Amino acid sequence: MFKFLGCILKLFLSILLFFAIGVSSTFVIPFFTAERYEANETPDGNFIVLVGNYDSETNEAWVDAVSWNEYTEKINVYKPYLSPSEGNCDNAPLECTATNIDPGKQLIELRERQENYWLYNKYYVTNEKIIPLYSRIMSPSDSMLGFFLAFIVTPIVLLCIRFCRKRFNNFKAKSNSPIAADS
Repeated sequence: MFKFLGCILKLFLSILLFFAIGVSSTFVIPFFTAERYEANETPDGNFIVLVGNYDSETNEAWVDAVSWNEYTEKINVYKPYLSPSEGNCDNAPLECTATNIDPGKQLIELRERQENYWLYNKYYVTNEKIIPLYSRIMSPSDSMLGFFLAFIVTPIVLLCIRFCRKRFNNFKAKSNSPIAADS
């Protein structure tokens, strides 16, 4: 009876280890694909920024989220958007956090959630320009890579645990033998 319960417990712990490795690797892998930008370095096309736009005909001003490529192509039309105050804004798939660094300079953290990916950008914004700092993308391929990593790593970890356990039991058996105690 105890052998059966031991097998069930080992199976449960193995499945738990599989899920733990899969979930942890799914969240860790995007950090390895993150990009940090040096001064004047151009970010990739997925880098999203908030810009202010003004329509002179209707006298309306609004904020848009545009890609870096679109921002650089229309730099005369779009103006860097400084948030009027510190804080968070949450608008459906777009979430923004503004932190005042100096007068006229803010740190913007922008998160965009779509069906197929999750995008995280961090940049400085001043009255004149936008300075990209950091970008990270998490896509479904990261989850699949995490699953396959768990599929490979779990048996290796289980074999290592078994090897160490057998080695410990052999060491324990040798130290308890009467022959080893006499010598």
